[in-house]
Amino acid sequence: MKIIKYITIFISTLLGASLLKGAGVGYDSWYAAPAGLSKLLIIILTLLALTKISLYLVEFFYNLFYKK
Repeated sequence: MKIIKYITIFISTLLGASLLKGAGVGYDSWYAAPAGLSKLLIIILTLLALTKISLYLVEFFYNLFYKK
């Protein structure tokens, strides 16, 4: 199960990075934090969220199909 988790983290990171590559998300009327800080936080939070969701789904389906 550990290797599946590591593979899931890797794939989630790649998927998140590709989604962030073309995403132009923002609100023009709000205060803009420094661009470098904003980009760093969005990258980290998106990758962490996607990884957490992916790990949850892998564990859920693993327990559903392989653990009895």
